[in-house]
Amino acid sequence: MFFVLVVHPRENLTNITLGGQPERLGLALAIAAAAVVLVVALNAWATWFSLRNRRAVQVALDTFEAPIRKLALHNLAPGQHYKESDISPYHWVNGAPPKPEESPEYHRLLQDGWRDWRLEVGGLVGQPLPLRHGAPLRLRVETQLGYKMVKYLRSIELIQDYRTEGDGQGGSREDAQFFGRGAEI
Repeated sequence: MFFVLVVHPRENLTNITLGGQPERLGLALAIAAAAVVLVVALNAWATWFSLRNRRAVQVALDTFEAPIRKLALHNLAPGQHYKESDISPYHWVNGAPPKPEESPEYHRLLQDGWRDWRLEVGGLVGQPLPLRHGAPLRLRVETQLGYKMVKYLRSIELIQDYRTEGDGQGGSREDAQFFGRGAEI
């Protein structure tokens, strides 16, 4: 907007608002000012409304946005092709293990060298999962952003429907921080 007003302001402003007619600068300024006031007022109302009705806005946006996102993005095929030599055998850590006060059980298992932990998964049998990989077990969800990947697990509970748990939005971030459920890559 700044450059519109600095470089040929009469022509630019009247072209944008009236499609030409530089002699009607007053009307063009009035229309531009009214548009700016309308946008600011709409933004102020939307901010006020969404802060007072967070859950309703979250549900409404998800109802509207999720089908569009699914239609537009879920049929895309990945385009990357990696050679075996391009893939690192080292998994880069993106967090820290839980502190003792956060998970005494984790630290008890860690001190005992995971002796009481039992995991039978193809490819990992006979080889303990290293701490840098999220020992004793790390959940990796390939379609989710990193902040949705759980690194250190205490337990897993399978449920029929996320709407029956917590506030019914899908998890801690969705329930308490109003994140959308579809923050996928």
